[in-house]
Amino acid sequence: MFNRLMTGFMVSFFYFTLPAAATAQALSGVVDAMRDIDRNNQRRADRALERELLERQLEHERDMLEMQNERQVQRQVSSGNLRVLPEIDFYGADIAPNGIRGVSLDVCVQICAENRSCVAVSWVNERSWCFPKHGGGYQKRLNQDVTSVQVR
Repeated sequence: MFNRLMTGFMVSFFYFTLPAAATAQALSGVVDAMRDIDRNNQRRADRALERELLERQLEHERDMLEMQNERQVQRQVSSGNLRVLPEIDFYGADIAPNGIRGVSLDVCVQICAENRSCVAVSWVNERSWCFPKHGGGYQKRLNQDVTSVQVR
């Protein structure tokens, strides 16, 4: 809208202040400039749409991978390969002293399963905080939303 108003203003300005040939040439330049602006705006909009589509695709792929990991962990639990201990913390023996934040229990168990030195995890549900364990430590009953899983 603004571009159209500016074009109208510039047409009027050139029409009254320049000879006809100069006005036509100047208007041609203004029209070309306006087309360039429109093309640049369209390119920006196209790039923003591409970014949004790529972000959605990446989010979908992450969701699919997480679902696949969850199914794999569920199969291991149902086959007896994992021992789940609700409200128990394996205190000490942390592989990662500060834990791993922002992961689900299934991803936490998967991280442990992929690390040969990891034998168990303690996971804090309300914070999605994973603590892979290399062994040792002791079991401590907590009245919090903590779940431990023995992997090996």
